[in-house]
Amino acid sequence: MSLSITRNDAKIYIARPLGGGDNPDAIAMAEEVLLRGFSDWQNQHDWEFLLKDNTDGFIVTGCSLNSGNTTVVAPSSGAFDGINVGVSVTGTNIPALTKVASYTRGTDGTVASMVLTIAPTGTSTTDLTFSGLIPIIAGTSDYNLPSDFYKHYGVRLVTNLKWPLTFVRPRDWNRVTFDQTTRTSPEMYTIFNSRSGLTQDKGTTRMRLYGVPSNSDTLRVDYYRKFDVLADPLDMDSEFLYKFLDYCRSLIIITKRGFDDPNISIKDANRAFDSAVQGDEEATEDQDLCWKSQMEMFPGYKTTWSNGAFWPDYGGY
Repeated sequence: MSLSITRNDAKIYIARPLGGGDNPDAIAMAEEVLLRGFSDWQNQHDWEFLLKDNTDGFIVTGCSLNSGNTTVVAPSSGAFDGINVGVSVTGTNIPALTKVASYTRGTDGTVASMVLTIAPTGTSTTDLTFSGLIPIIAGTSDYNLPSDFYKHYGVRLVTNLKWPLTFVRPRDWNRVTFDQTTRTSPEMYTIFNSRSGLTQDKGTTRMRLYGVPSNSDTLRVDYYRKFDVLADPLDMDSEFLYKFLDYCRSLIIITKRGFDDPNISIKDANRAFDSAVQGDEEATEDQDLCWKSQMEMFPGYKTTWSNGAFWPDYGGY
């Protein structure tokens, strides 16, 4: 049996130890611990029920189209952050075979507007559907990730090369490459943001391919999505629903006790800090196999990335 619960009923359940639905303060506190509960669960574990890929694409609602004008402004901040050049666009008044030709970022780093390859045939406010797989363009390394992206799980080229890419941290890549502009067949990727996440709406993240693609291809991204923390009913797998609600119930009890004993609040805050540090350092499955260069592993080697392949130069033999 699949279980679900409305947000209001969830708050009553969580607040029941403090008076339930008859106590407005307890209900307000329940909303706060719901948000914290989702944050804690997202941070503590990579949940299988949040796994998905980008094959289905996504929908952006409330887009304003002007007949004959190829420029479309994002209906809200961050709404277009998941688009990439070359993805297909469909919707009312959108001609067949229309794609994203380019996009422009605002000062906060979010995608402010896009340009379509074909102008709309009419003026309207409509929902636009964007295809999901990412078109890889020769000479372009950086690509936008889906707006609900939380953490990477696996990345694969699926059209021409048809091989998986290996996750690598920029620090490791920088240690073993000289010319990072050389075009080749990408073998690795990283998750990055050219700005700190807090300077952008929703902490937008992007993907960078190593090395610079020499040919076109298509990229599939497998990833853990974010919880929809404001969803109603709650965005929680039915198998874990009441485990989650009981966790939130424990939070509201701890919070209430913290009003009476500050030491409890201090201990709880310290535990939350330790959990945040652990979550920031924790690897996902795609980092289980640690990528190390010959330069780092074997003294005496010099290893470079030149034309798409590693080469050793002993020098001392």
